[in-house]
Amino acid sequence: MAYYRKQDYDHAISDNDFAIGLDRGTATAWNNRCLAYLDQASYEKAISDCTEAIRLRPSDESYLNRGLAYSRKGDTASALIDFNQVRRQGSSEANRKRAETFAKQLDSTEKGSR
Repeated sequence: MAYYRKQDYDHAISDNDFAIGLDRGTATAWNNRCLAYLDQASYEKAISDCTEAIRLRPSDESYLNRGLAYSRKGDTASALIDFNQVRRQGSSEANRKRAETFAKQLDSTEKGSR
């Protein structure tokens, strides 16, 4: 995550590639690489990595990150599914509120484009 914090996404991806190569069952590495792809606007790769992280170990963060990738890609329906998952079953109040905020932003954007 050090490279990610420095916004050096290429190195962050490379580090997570290495971690995944060592242990493909490391959900954290898949989710961290998803974040780097998300910030590079590589939404399909981000979605794929978050989906794998969710398959390995479902977490609020993976659903929120995948929802953001779907949203930025323009797939509002899929984004809302992920945000609603966290809104209903989130492990913390903070994550449920984040999901609520993201869902409301999408809803207002959709209404504004009609």
